[in-house]
Amino acid sequence: MEMAFGWISEYCSNAKYSLFADDDMYVNIPNALKYLYSVEEEQIENLYGGYLFERPVPVRFYPFKHYVSKQEYPFHCYPPFVAGCTIFFSNDVIQKIKKVMPFIPRFRVDDKYIGMITQKLGINATKLNDLIGMRHIGPNGRWFPCLISDHGYTTLEMFQSAFEASYSYCDPAKVLKNDIF
Repeated sequence: MEMAFGWISEYCSNAKYSLFADDDMYVNIPNALKYLYSVEEEQIENLYGGYLFERPVPVRFYPFKHYVSKQEYPFHCYPPFVAGCTIFFSNDVIQKIKKVMPFIPRFRVDDKYIGMITQKLGINATKLNDLIGMRHIGPNGRWFPCLISDHGYTTLEMFQSAFEASYSYCDPAKVLKNDIF
């Protein structure tokens, strides 16, 4: 994670935004751009957005993938965080996070770690839950044309099908305002 922030800072310092996405996420680039173009001027700074978990509780049951012991994290809740599968950052947030990362103890779960950092920086996450498919909606799903990203793509055929279905039009800004269908 630190390498990504360093790389963006060094090679993409003029970019307004960065998008982090997991390798099993289909990202609909036109919808991502439509969303970014819809961001109002006062929201351009401090953008940290995606699928927001507002009161997340650590998984304490071993052997789950995201198991965290009380020794690792003794608190009952994590700070609010954006799921690591798809995260939008404005460049100023990238710079702020990069600057403080060396001073905040590393936590092995990246998205929760970023949530801890943004909380310390006083940066509130932008909730884009209606635009991020966390449970593989798939190209045949009603909301698929509106999504910025969708989870669970493991084969080239799945990505190809999603790409072909992406030509359906939907304006993500209207989804956020509940102004569709």
